[in-house]
Amino acid sequence: MFTRLIAFAICTFAFVSTTHADFSAYKCEGPTRGPVTVIKNKGACEGFKTASGIVKFPRVASGELFVSTDARTVVMIEDYLPAQVLKDGTTVEALYNPEPLVASPSCRTERLFPINLGSVVFNVVHDPCVLTVYRDGKAVAGYDLARLVKNLAGVQHSISHIRWVASLPTTIDGDRFTLTTITGRRIVFDTRDGRILQEADLPRP
Repeated sequence: MFTRLIAFAICTFAFVSTTHADFSAYKCEGPTRGPVTVIKNKGACEGFKTASGIVKFPRVASGELFVSTDARTVVMIEDYLPAQVLKDGTTVEALYNPEPLVASPSCRTERLFPINLGSVVFNVVHDPCVLTVYRDGKAVAGYDLARLVKNLAGVQHSISHIRWVASLPTTIDGDRFTLTTITGRRIVFDTRDGRILQEADLPRP
């Protein structure tokens, strides 16, 4: 395991050829103006700022932050996950490098293991939360990758990153928002509490 982690860390955080790994370790997109704005840290999403104050994530996230039109719901979707699927085919192992982290309380599956690789401390996260819903500044729901895609063998991945989203929400308006996975699942979430209202496999072309 230790040798595999070293190789994974090098591919994820070093400047390597894009034919072998994705160039950037993290992605963070989201609003920079308006009632809710994203907070970035070293290329990753660290939290968001509202009129009421700052909400910090338990750990940094790599993906895109969405805000509802009434600014009450915030959804963090890690669609650019610095991770790999382990050989058992059921465990996702993500690797984060910034400051010490804590496991997300929104996903009971998430487990964190800090490791030292030389002078650098990495945070290994098993089965990380990839979608978290916040309502009025509080996390109300979270989902790990296996729960959403159902089939981990169907996600797209390089040596360093996993991509699992086919279609992100266009807007978060009203009482629901929709996401489509690369594995062909269409999932409808409740905007207010993050519950999954509907999920189904899309018809094959």
